[in-house]
Amino acid sequence: SARVPGVLKYTVEGLLVFSAASVAVVQSGDRQVGFFGRHTAAIAALTMDVARQLVATVQEGRNGEASPILIWEARHCELQKTLFRSTGCEEGVLSLAFSPAASLLVVLERDALHTVSVWDWRAGVAISSATALLQKVDGRVLGLCCCPTHETNETVRFVTYGVKHMRFWFFAPS
Repeated sequence: SARVPGVLKYTVEGLLVFSAASVAVVQSGDRQVGFFGRHTAAIAALTMDVARQLVATVQEGRNGEASPILIWEARHCELQKTLFRSTGCEEGVLSLAFSPAASLLVVLERDALHTVSVWDWRAGVAISSATALLQKVDGRVLGLCCCPTHETNETVRFVTYGVKHMRFWFFAPS
């Protein structure tokens, strides 16, 4: 199973959310209060929105297929949306992050150039993509982080970071 960075999150109610193999567990203190069990392989990435209510998870790829990203509500473990990634994303997802208003989801792929895509997750579409690395020798990307403040509900500032790599991004849909 892949290492899942940022695997432990708190909801707005103080519940813990974490992954355990293919299941995301929601726990209060030492008591499990729910689980999200829609994955069929180990969870590769997990993130939570700034309001600490929505969770996005994606499982490790299997048989060269692009795994869907699942967005779900943490309190009741209810699926909100499934994002189907295109072919060419078979290596899997390295990191996920919601925009501050939770209207967009930023996805960092595990491919050779670390493709970054911005999704309007409610509509279920990727609205932009670019590569974090200009060449394979530019370094190694380890993750991404969204800035917690925003100018409008549709803009997002984020950073991709890693070994010999730090790149600042700004996305505003036209």
